[in-house]
Amino acid sequence: MVTCLSGGIPHSHRTNLKTCHGDCCRGHNRGLHPHPSTATAPLHYYGEEEGLDGRNAPLKDEDRIFTNLYGRHDWRLKGALKRGDWYKTKEIILKGPEWITNEAKISGLRGRGGAGFPTGMKWSFMHKPSDGRYD
Repeated sequence: MVTCLSGGIPHSHRTNLKTCHGDCCRGHNRGLHPHPSTATAPLHYYGEEEGLDGRNAPLKDEDRIFTNLYGRHDWRLKGALKRGDWYKTKEIILKGPEWITNEAKISGLRGRGGAGFPTGMKWSFMHKPSDGRYD
């Protein structure tokens, strides 16, 4: 259960919900948990990858999509290209929409709008050729 979506739930469950945590910018990420601050707190990691199992390890620099999330560098396209932010975009696009959609499905990426609908599934519905009914 998500705190922001508490309407219509039984009163017995509502008493376990926490008040607003003020994290609307992070989407619906709060819920019923015995230690909500530790269960949903962001991980800040600045050390080596030793001891991490790979799934929870920080991204390697070559795997980062954007390197200017905090606005420290030029935000324009030329600045992004200089930092190498888009260097694999052409390679990815050349693999085709089916490959990209399948990768999104495999990744488990979900939307941020309340329901958390699987992104790969949504994309698979979107690029189908028209059958002429709605042209």
